[in-house]
Amino acid sequence: MKRRLLFLLLCAAQSLFTIAQDEQMNIEVDVNGDQPVRKELNSCTLSLTASRFGNSPVELSIDLENNLQYSILLFAHAYTEKDLKKHKIRFDKKSYGSMSRNLLLCDGLDGDNILRVEPSSNRTLKFIASDNDMMLCELPLYFAKSKKNKHRIVNRVKIRLNVKLIQEDAEFDSINSSCKELIEEIGKFRVCSRPSHHESVEAQKAPYVNRIKELKEKITDIKVLHNWRDRDADYKKYRDLLMQLDNVEFKEEWCGCKPKVGISTHSCRFCQKTPSEVLTNVQRIYQKLDVDRIKKQAAKTEVEPWHRAWIGGCPNLKKKIDRDSNNRKKIESYYNSIINY
Repeated sequence: MKRRLLFLLLCAAQSLFTIAQDEQMNIEVDVNGDQPVRKELNSCTLSLTASRFGNSPVELSIDLENNLQYSILLFAHAYTEKDLKKHKIRFDKKSYGSMSRNLLLCDGLDGDNILRVEPSSNRTLKFIASDNDMMLCELPLYFAKSKKNKHRIVNRVKIRLNVKLIQEDAEFDSINSSCKELIEEIGKFRVCSRPSHHESVEAQKAPYVNRIKELKEKITDIKVLHNWRDRDADYKKYRDLLMQLDNVEFKEEWCGCKPKVGISTHSCRFCQKTPSEVLTNVQRIYQKLDVDRIKKQAAKTEVEPWHRAWIGGCPNLKKKIDRDSNNRKKIESYYNSIINY
């Protein structure tokens, strides 16, 4: 008989020791997921589900299933020991030991000041996320021996859950996919800048430029709909898309197009030069002359091929220069400074 009693006491002590260990874990939960995330702990089983509707905050529901022979108590109000006695709740002096009797509170009781989870039953806790990606949930569980609506708290376990919220964003996924598709298409596309090409460079780019503009307008509409500011975290991934669209580059490559009737087939080393490149070269020649790195005659010899090209020797370059009056004035100014140095 004594051996049996000792065995029961040892089992009880081992059980109390088991539930006395605080627990902490990291959990990932899909928002609006199909299945709850279940976690088997020493003292209980937790089933977590997260939901979000529209722009409302994420609500995390935790179904707490009591696996032990003790009742589980959770508190949303800082009761004193005197106040607890009015609710027929006491701390067991022998079993509870020297742990603090200042109640640790739980935010998820959803209106209840005291929540009781009986053995082999379950109750649901609800938490509202203050962050769209992470949330911390603390569950201070008080284990009590219950008899005739009287409860003696024998232990406390604090469960700390670091919950990462995984959210699908169909709105972003759709426009992100469209941006990637367009950028890939432009990467494979080649603009023909040959003067004889049947379409101008601008006309060749136009369909893609229009699609870029449409995607930017969609992003603007989404920003206005959600009332986001430029610095808002939710808007960052859309800002990144805008940056990608702004940095798109069209690659040029001459195709095998035949000249149009009446179009010059002229081709020289200046044909592909831009007014900015002409300005840079003429400016460079003047600077060498100005610091006495070359003599005036050498500078004139170096600049004259450029001058002949932009005044008509290269019809393609002349056309570009004539359209760019700002750079043309600077080019002519540097040229005259060299000739009259």
